Amino acid sequence: MDDNKNLLLNFISSIKNKNDIKSQLY
Repeated sequence: MDDNKNLLLNFISSIKNKNDIKSQLY
């Protein structure tokens, strides 16, 4: 259960990071 939660959090954080990079480009 904890592993799945960690994977989900990592996935969400990676998406946020990508969005942050995109926002910096524009």
